[in-house]
Amino acid sequence: MEYDAISGNLFIGNLAINPVNYQIRAILPVLERVLGYKKDRSVLYGISARNGAVVISEHDTNTFSVLTLKNLFQQSGKATPVFYYDAVSNDLFIAEFNYAVLRHYDLDSTTTSVENETSILSGYFLEQNYPNPFNPSTTIRFSIPETEYVTLKVFNILGCEITTLVNGEMQAGEHSVIFNAKDLPGGVYFYQLKTSGLIQTRKSILIR
Repeated sequence: MEYDAISGNLFIGNLAINPVNYQIRAILPVLERVLGYKKDRSVLYGISARNGAVVISEHDTNTFSVLTLKNLFQQSGKATPVFYYDAVSNDLFIAEFNYAVLRHYDLDSTTTSVENETSILSGYFLEQNYPNPFNPSTTIRFSIPETEYVTLKVFNILGCEITTLVNGEMQAGEHSVIFNAKDLPGGVYFYQLKTSGLIQTRKSILIR
């Protein structure tokens, strides 16, 4: 169930409902549930998981008609995935198998790309920074399965390296690093973890 205060719509499953009198305003085609409006309210996102296929749909914000459909992935099991949509960064996170497999999609990309889920199962993982958006600092967590050389670097939206947070040998296990951006302008920044078994990049947003 999702409630949007701007439009006054209450979304339950694929129904848009008036929360005052509980009358159905619209039945949204295709989707099973609403994820939410994009930050600029140019599109409404929905998602469905039918017959093993997880599909995200983009809908017109006025008529709710389907604009595009994107087949994200084919489920490998019968467990219902858990969905979380972040309207600020326009990122979609999907967890399967009691969070053993985590998927991340940047919906701003022309082609959605899934994070390397096999790396999660093998012991490598780079988490989404928290908080995000942040000001002026945020925590980045990652895990590695064995002692090895690790770099963790931050880049701006043009791909220029801003700072190196980690550069050296680290012990196996979970680690956390603080990224302090007090001297940087607001905007989008990417942080990249590089090890012998994983190269993974995530997006963060610095607000001022």
